[in-house]
Amino acid sequence: MINVLLVVPPYYNKMKVMTSNVKEYAGVAYLAAVLRKNGYPVEILDADLAGLDVPETVQAILKRKADLIGFSILQVAAYPALEIIKQIRTSGIRAHITAGGHYPTFAREEIFKECDGIDSIVMGEGEYTLLELVKALNHGEDWKKVRGIAYVEDGQVVLTPPRPLIEDLDELPFQARDTLPEVMRRVGPASIITSRGCYGHCGFCSINAFYRISPGKKWRGRNPENVADEIEALVKRFGTKIFVFNDDNFVGPGKTGKQRAYRIGEEILRRKLDILYAIPAAVNDVDRELFGFLKRTGLRSVFLGIESMLQRHLNLLNKHTTVEQNEEAIRTLEELGLFYQIGFIMFYPDCTLDEVQYNIRYIRDHILKNDYCGTQIFTGDLRILQGTALEEVYKGKEFVKKERFHYTYRVQDERVEQLRILLDQLIMKKTFPLMKECKEEFMVSSWQRFLRTEICDLQLSTALKAIDYLEKGQIEGPELKTLIRDLNRGIDAIRETMARGKERREGVEGGAIATSI
Repeated sequence: MINVLLVVPPYYNKMKVMTSNVKEYAGVAYLAAVLRKNGYPVEILDADLAGLDVPETVQAILKRKADLIGFSILQVAAYPALEIIKQIRTSGIRAHITAGGHYPTFAREEIFKECDGIDSIVMGEGEYTLLELVKALNHGEDWKKVRGIAYVEDGQVVLTPPRPLIEDLDELPFQARDTLPEVMRRVGPASIITSRGCYGHCGFCSINAFYRISPGKKWRGRNPENVADEIEALVKRFGTKIFVFNDDNFVGPGKTGKQRAYRIGEEILRRKLDILYAIPAAVNDVDRELFGFLKRTGLRSVFLGIESMLQRHLNLLNKHTTVEQNEEAIRTLEELGLFYQIGFIMFYPDCTLDEVQYNIRYIRDHILKNDYCGTQIFTGDLRILQGTALEEVYKGKEFVKKERFHYTYRVQDERVEQLRILLDQLIMKKTFPLMKECKEEFMVSSWQRFLRTEICDLQLSTALKAIDYLEKGQIEGPELKTLIRDLNRGIDAIRETMARGKERREGVEGGAIATSI
C-alpha cells in the first residue's frame, strides 16, 4: 500500500495580514478523506498553517516517507510551491509528484515548463482522479491512462479525457479534520462546503472556467440533512461553535437554491445546534426574509461580492448586478444586524482618477463606518486570472504583461498608476504593522474592529489627499513629504488610542481580579 503526503505550501499575500482567523484547507481535506475511505494512508502537511517557510517545508517533506506527494497550489503560492518541489527533487525524492487546484489546472503549460520535477497535474475536481492515480501507482498500472490529468511526454503537454463532475456530493465522505484542532486552538472556524460551483458568470473569476472543463452540472448542492450531519458531528466531536461555509456561492441558483438554504437552517434549528457561521453571497442573493431566518439559525457574517460602486465596472466584470442592488444588499444586512465583509476592486487597467476618487469617497461615506461593516483591503487591483473571460479581454494588450506565474499591468492613466504605487509602497506598507497588531475578531463588534476601521479610514483619506495633488499634476518631493508627514501623524494618533485602550482594558481586568480575590 503506497503512502500519500498532501502538502499545502506556505504563501504570503496582503489579505492574510488582514484576516484574523486561520483556516482549514477543505480541498486537501476532501482528497485525504476519499483516499482514507479507500484504505490508503494519508498525511496532511499544512505548511501554511504551521508557519513554515520554503526550507522548513522541504525538510518536513524529507522527514516523511511518501510514494506520492500532492501539492494544492494557489496562484499566490506558485513560486514557493515550485521551489519546494525543485529542492526535494534535488535532495533525492523519487516519489510521484502531482499538483492540483484552480491555478495548476489553467497554468499547466507554464508549470511544467518551470518545474520538470512534477509528474502530473490533476485537472478540475480532484477526489476521484487522485484516487485513480494512487490506485494505478499502487498496482503498478499505467497511470497515464487516468482520466482528468495532464503530463508531459516527448516535450508536449498531454491531456487525458476529462473526468465528469461529481454529480452527488453526498456520496463523498466528510472532509478530514487533521488540522481542525490546531485551527480551533488559534480561534479559527471549522470549514464546511455545502455546495460546489456558482450560477454567476463573473468575468474575473476562475470558478466557472474551472468547472466548465469537465462535463456535468456546474452547481451542485449537498442535501441539507447531510450538511447538518457533518455540523452535528463536529459539534459533538470537537465542541465546534464557529463555522465558515466556504461555498463558491452558498444560496445557489433560483428558487431551488433558496429552498435548500432554508432547509439547511431548518435542520440546524431542529437539531438545536448552537453555532455561529459565515457564508459567501452575491448581492442579488441577499433576501430579507431568508437572511433574517438564517440569522435565527446562527448566521452572523456574510462575504459580499460588491466589487465596485460604478456600473461601468460591474458591466466590465460581467457581474449582472447593479449599483442599486449593491446598496440594497448592504442596507438589508445593516438592518438585519448581520456583519459583512465586501469584496472590492479599486484599480482596473483602464480606470480613471475620477472613478477611483468616487469609489474611495463612497466607501468612506457610506460603507466603512457602518455598524456592521467588517474591515479589509478596499484598494485591491483587478487580478487577471488564467482561464477567465477577462484574460481573453486583456491578453495581448500592450500594457499587460505575462510574468512567470501571473499577469501584471500598468494602469493606462499614469496618475492612477502613480496612486496605485503610492498606496502599495507607502500607505499600505506603513499601516500594515498596525493591522497586524489588531486583527479583527470573528463576527463580533470589538475594540479591534474599531481600530481597524480607523486604520482603513486613514489609508483612504491619505489616498484622497494624493488624488488632490494628482489632479493638479504629478506628486513631487514636497507633496510626498506632506503626505508622509500627515500619514505618520495619523499612525501616531491611532497608536495613542491603542495604548489608552490597552490601559483601560488592563485596568478593568485588574479590578476584576482584585474583586475576585
